[in-house]
Amino acid sequence: MPSAIAATPSGWTLRFKHHKNTTLLHADPLQSLSSLKVDLLNALRVTHPDGRLSSGLALPTDPTDIIFGKAKDMHDLSIGWERVSTVDEAAQEPTRKKKANPEDSPKGIGLKDGGVLAYKFKSEDMDLDEGLGLEDDDEKWNVVIPVYEEPEDGPQRLPVYAE
Repeated sequence: MPSAIAATPSGWTLRFKHHKNTTLLHADPLQSLSSLKVDLLNALRVTHPDGRLSSGLALPTDPTDIIFGKAKDMHDLSIGWERVSTVDEAAQEPTRKKKANPEDSPKGIGLKDGGVLAYKFKSEDMDLDEGLGLEDDDEKWNVVIPVYEEPEDGPQRLPVYAE
């Protein structure tokens, strides 16, 4: 079982959305996005011991198979998501000291405490985009945003009972 990450005053809580599910993770604002993928996959393995999300999608075995997306408009998540590129840490030399890349962090991509990232898996990415002829801006993300709509006859009022 992965160890829990302790919340710190300087840490952030990030929301990771896929389909109808939201996973909350504590993260450092300058933590690399690649390490966030590892943390997210560990959290998903703990909460889904059968290896499948509630949508039926199988969890990947490798964190590099996770793709992050940032909201095009943080105030209206229904507008859509754009892919976030992460630095491939596997390409770095193991003997070289790893320097923090501020652009490869939640803060570096413009998130704030409570920020939202969508995620999908490479296998799902191929299924969603296959044969659709989509441009990069029109990438498909399996994220359901709850919407509250008032009924056509106006807001519902609760009955008032006299005592």
